[in-house]
Amino acid sequence: MLAAADEFAAIFTRWRVWFLMANQDISLRYRRSLLGPFWISLAMASLIIGLGLLYSQIFHQPFKEYVSFIAAGLVAWTLLSGLLLESCNVVMESDGHLRALPLPLSLFAARMVFRNLIIFGHNLLVVVLMLFIFQHRISPLIVLALPGLAIMLLFGFGVALILGPLSARFRDIPQVMASFVQLAFFLTPIFWRASQLKASNPVVVLNPLFHFVELIRQPLLGHVPTLLNWGVALAVTAVSLALALVVQAYTRRKLFLWL
Repeated sequence: MLAAADEFAAIFTRWRVWFLMANQDISLRYRRSLLGPFWISLAMASLIIGLGLLYSQIFHQPFKEYVSFIAAGLVAWTLLSGLLLESCNVVMESDGHLRALPLPLSLFAARMVFRNLIIFGHNLLVVVLMLFIFQHRISPLIVLALPGLAIMLLFGFGVALILGPLSARFRDIPQVMASFVQLAFFLTPIFWRASQLKASNPVVVLNPLFHFVELIRQPLLGHVPTLLNWGVALAVTAVSLALALVVQAYTRRKLFLWL
């Protein structure tokens, strides 16, 4: 367990490794393209406008108000779903590095988290621009999105250290996670409002993904997340980090057998 904790500490002492690898991932993904990583922003803008036009009509909501709601929710969901899906591939995509270099797995988990943070930054530009275009007042409460973002990133880091090794051992996990995330997108209030259901509805109250999304969406829209949002997100994050320590302690010596 102490050795696993030491691996956690490596993300601070060897931060340049995951920082440079994440930036290289983004550069390689969009090399030779005209807009480079700003294709991320363009794709997000198109999706927000499309969903806004459709669902504002379905739910009989004012377009200007509804598109801001969708933009804030979708940027948070894109980050969260990216963390969940890419967590499964942390070990398998780093196969060569893990075999060749004595690097702890935590560095590759941090690489995945920071890569998604870069993508989130590009998407956030679109959200802020849309809030401005559709005359949604930018509130000082937007700074509350920063601790919410930090909690979500910590959660993603913990999940990567859990699902990364387990997915290397059980190769069906990435497919299961992909199906889960696809279903969760419709069950989580992203393009529909939680207020459309009863406040005690388990789809809202017992859905931790909803609480993570709210920690970023509400400040972007000028509101304060509820204590329930903070409590659930912090509890789930703490559990994920604790489980990550356990999984690391029991799988670190077996990992190379599964690659």
